Amino acid sequence: MAFCALLVSTIVLGCLLTITFASDDQLERWGGTMTGYATLWASGNRSLSLRTRLIVFLVAVASYSVLMARFVPLNYRLNTDQREYLILTEDMADSQREATLIQRMFEGDYREANRHPLYPALLALVVPHVDQEIRFLVSKCLSVAVGGVVLLLLAWSIARQFGAPVSAITTLLLATNFAFGHAASRISCEGLLVLWSVLLWLSCHRHLFCFSEVRDVKDGPVYRKSVWTGGIAIGVFAGLAYLTKASALLLCVGLIGTLCIPDFLMKKFGQKHAAGWKRITSVAGLCFLMVTSPLLVRNMTLYGSPFYNSNTAFLFTDTFSEALQRADPSRSLEEIETTFQAARRYFSEHHPGEIMMRMARGVVYELFIFCRTLGPTPLGETRVFFGITWLLLAGLGMWIEKGWDVLGITWGLLFVVLFGWYVPIASGDRFLLPLMAPVYVYASQALLKIFSSHIRDLRRAEGYMLCLIILWVLGCVGGSLLSGSLVERFISAT
Repeated sequence: MAFCALLVSTIVLGCLLTITFASDDQLERWGGTMTGYATLWASGNRSLSLRTRLIVFLVAVASYSVLMARFVPLNYRLNTDQREYLILTEDMADSQREATLIQRMFEGDYREANRHPLYPALLALVVPHVDQEIRFLVSKCLSVAVGGVVLLLLAWSIARQFGAPVSAITTLLLATNFAFGHAASRISCEGLLVLWSVLLWLSCHRHLFCFSEVRDVKDGPVYRKSVWTGGIAIGVFAGLAYLTKASALLLCVGLIGTLCIPDFLMKKFGQKHAAGWKRITSVAGLCFLMVTSPLLVRNMTLYGSPFYNSNTAFLFTDTFSEALQRADPSRSLEEIETTFQAARRYFSEHHPGEIMMRMARGVVYELFIFCRTLGPTPLGETRVFFGITWLLLAGLGMWIEKGWDVLGITWGLLFVVLFGWYVPIASGDRFLLPLMAPVYVYASQALLKIFSSHIRDLRRAEGYMLCLIILWVLGCVGGSLLSGSLVERFISAT
């Protein structure tokens, strides 16, 4: 892993030196010889030059590589969650000799009731074909690779919609984020969930919601194409997110709730529903059902509910040990308590005051966790101060754009409330990872606006920005390499 990080860093350093000492004419010529991404990367506002954007992006890639070389060796304990993923992966590989995973799910033979199948199915393509002794390491390296692909795809997608300067800074913040790096260095599905959730968020803002001053286009080939492409993209990304993790259902619930807000209320937030949003939603719903149909059919066949998950009943327990007792795998399907039965039992056994106190304490603590999740490596609980700063900048960014992100705010409220209630059972940064990228996008917009409006000289503004970026990277990467307490913090977060 260290050799790979050294190789990537060397390549990036060569690219940085080439970009730094190349003339503007040479950069334009190189950009002209490349298609697609190079043209896109040169787009957006001019608050950062093409050279600075490329430098920031390459620094983000190098930072991620170095941090992963530091994080992966720290993840030396094969804990319960990672072990269960490996067991599930091996079971998938053995079963696929007789029937495909999709066939087993339609027939009800796939009985895993907690971990959704997309991520272990990806692991099953590689992990069972290597020696038993190195499967843990190979699985971690695959997660690191997934995290790197996530960064590259998000950089391209955000640049397409918000411009290359915003994409460059967002990518750097995500690459140096402790929670994202921690998840990417473990056998976990959170890195993949971040990809689908951000792509879903971008697709919704591209096809379902728009700012109030944008005029509608009611008909024509472009409009009809947008209905189909938008609906398919939203449905597929939502379906892939749900196939990755059960909590992605909150993204769908938040999207439906936002669509139910009438236009006169949306306009108070500076947004409105785009033209043809009902048709787009219909196409998205059909695509979602098609993508998730194997899992939905399996759940109906075995458990009688299309969105069943064994951990859902944990919401209505008081401690993790009680949750494990009620989820005893030796119990038959008829003895398993449904979510409705668990909720009815819990609310009948607890006083309303106890319920309200649990919710209030959980929400306050989950807000603290959310702010901490936004903080950088290698800080501990003090990451919360950086998180508060990014949240304030994100609010400023939305205010500058004269439109509040209703969908993002709805998702934030849903995640904080639900996982705030879940705090007595389990808590952690990983539950809130899908909310990070939207916050970073709006915070990046605010940063760029502040620099471009208060420093008129473009080169001076870029110089200050590069100095801040260098200090940020040195603090994150250098601090991680030198910090001895990072080991304990990493293990405790696991």
